[in-house]
Amino acid sequence: NAAGTLRLEELGRLQRMLVTEVQAFAQTESYDVIISEAAGVVYASNAVDITERILETLRAKNTAGN
Repeated sequence: NAAGTLRLEELGRLQRMLVTEVQAFAQTESYDVIISEAAGVVYASNAVDITERILETLRAKNTAGN
């Protein structure tokens, strides 16, 4: 259905535009995290990035297990 496809394409463009604007707003206003019920995490600053700490924990557990 061409009308349905066009609608989905327009909704996708709108969603991308909104996410971009929310991310810019979050950075400008110094937010750490913005979460949307529909989209999950829309923005997260480096201040809340726990990736390295989780990797360290996993490495330590892996080393202890061997």
